[in-house]
Amino acid sequence: MIEEIIKLYSQGYTKEELAKKFHTTKHHIATILSSRGISRVSKDTVEDLLKKGYKAKEIAKMLDISRATLYAFLSKQNIKRRYV
Repeated sequence: MIEEIIKLYSQGYTKEELAKKFHTTKHHIATILSSRGISRVSKDTVEDLLKKGYKAKEIAKMLDISRATLYAFLSKQNIKRRYV
């Protein structure tokens, strides 16, 4: 099951879609992925989206994460929330 979750996630399935498919919670899917170091979030990706003018809500949706997770990532990476 775990290998299939990883495979499908890498193919673009969201955590919510995977949770429905495997009859579990989005949180459980996120735990499985993060425990294996799998994430769609990268510093370059987030900075690029911010520079293009996307709002946090939009970026979080694109990356399939919560805004709180995005803000924590920004803080940890010392990335400004807004680019001028």
